[in-house]
Amino acid sequence: MQKTYVTFSLEDQLKGWFRHPQSCSLIKYQSALLKETKPTTIRDVHDGLHTQAVRTRPVYLDEYPLPHIPFSDDRDVHITISTDGFQTFKWAHHGSFACWPIIGINHNLPPEIRVHIENIIPLGLMPGPNQPKDMDSFLMPLHNDAWRLANGIDAYDCETDSNFKLYAYILTACADMQAVKHLNGMKGPNALSPCHICKLQGVYHAERRSYYYPLDIPHGKPPPKHQPASYNPGDLPMRSDDDLSEILSKINLATTLGGKQQIAKEHSIIKQSIFTKFPCASWTKGYLHEFMHLVFENVVPMLIGLWKGDFREINHHSQGYAIPEDTWEVIRWEGVESVKTIPSSFCHALPNIHTHQTLFIAEAYAFWFLHLAPILLKNRFPDWVYYKHAMKLVKIINTCIKFKITWSEVDELEMEVKDWVVEFEKMYYQRDYKQLLVCTLPIHTLLHVVDDIRHHGLVCVHWTWVMERYCGMLGTVAASKGQSNPNTTLSTRMLHHAQLAQVRLRYDVDLPSNRKVIPHGDVCSGEYEIIGTD
Repeated sequence: MQKTYVTFSLEDQLKGWFRHPQSCSLIKYQSALLKETKPTTIRDVHDGLHTQAVRTRPVYLDEYPLPHIPFSDDRDVHITISTDGFQTFKWAHHGSFACWPIIGINHNLPPEIRVHIENIIPLGLMPGPNQPKDMDSFLMPLHNDAWRLANGIDAYDCETDSNFKLYAYILTACADMQAVKHLNGMKGPNALSPCHICKLQGVYHAERRSYYYPLDIPHGKPPPKHQPASYNPGDLPMRSDDDLSEILSKINLATTLGGKQQIAKEHSIIKQSIFTKFPCASWTKGYLHEFMHLVFENVVPMLIGLWKGDFREINHHSQGYAIPEDTWEVIRWEGVESVKTIPSSFCHALPNIHTHQTLFIAEAYAFWFLHLAPILLKNRFPDWVYYKHAMKLVKIINTCIKFKITWSEVDELEMEVKDWVVEFEKMYYQRDYKQLLVCTLPIHTLLHVVDDIRHHGLVCVHWTWVMERYCGMLGTVAASKGQSNPNTTLSTRMLHHAQLAQVRLRYDVDLPSNRKVIPHGDVCSGEYEIIGTD
């Protein structure tokens, strides 16, 4: 099967937004927001400290500053990229087939429309069936686009009926942990020091052959080399962008292969990612901890597994968090019955959480934990403190997903998260080597979520529900008609998506069903002429 990487020009797609009067006005939302003086409130990504810092300094090319200061023009565009691997189908004899689309999110649009399907910017499709071995090679066309946009490209503004220089900046990448490791050049989960924010090192579990990441070393175990026996969650050893250069220099200066591998293992760094060479990019601030996967597909499912007593090879007997099996059957029945009277716009029918938890998806976990668990779990735990601890997490999540948050609330939230993680280790881990399996990387990563809010704005503008929805849109085509040549089918689907978006902008037409899913089959069957995106 022939594999071809298909990429779509970011430059040409952005130009189209300024050819349409309504979208040309909408795309200046960022500028209007920043002109409002609300220093005590975080309302969007533009209020984050990282974005504010980028606005005060020029972009450097080969140590020479470019003349344009980012976001000094109302029309400068702020982009976040996202990628994820999704399984399109399973072959009978060759296993599963997965592809990796790359999309862009235009933060110049208002939050209520920027993640609509018609406003997503398709950037490329990394072909399957396996995950990419070298994502930098796939990001090279986007890297070239990013530098051309940082230098400014010629574009036409229909609102002022004039030509102008269009600038755009890709400041961040948002994806789950498995995808981020391809973007940032690190070893990823299960490495000795997998966090790109801090230098905390994991504790190796011989039976599981994996690393775990507690703040305190288990009783009777020595601390990792050059690391303390206990970490203060409020004073973790943080990484910096300069650390990356220093570590890479050490790797290059090592004279033996073993020496290079030892340095790489100690710092969990494989190479310098091409994303750090993008204009305005930052190694420590450029990759966000994606909240949906972090909380609703990792932390919450793990907690439920602990409460049910079936989380990995841990002895849950006589633990104060283990809810009896007959009680879980009552919780299941009450949950299913309650959903029957709740409108489907809030939540779909929930599977049996007692016997079919594997059928839960992030949406179901979110609804169950935030809205049902406070009632269903009350007076169910053998020890009341575990219920109180769970409700503290509910409060933390509700604060994180607010549409507006004050800086004072951020400071309070930081203290709550740190206290919650410390209490979690005290209650579930207990510095017992046998309980080390609960100290997963997502639990540690919770300590950095507040930093993401400070530097990049609200959680709700960065989580990857939009990426999952986009993959779902592609998956419907691959599953129905693309198994003979899935790469071509999916890349054609993305091309049609980009072309229809340009048709809508250039000719001011409202394409039917555009917001939900682009219709299957021949999308250009006589009614619209499909044109290039240039």
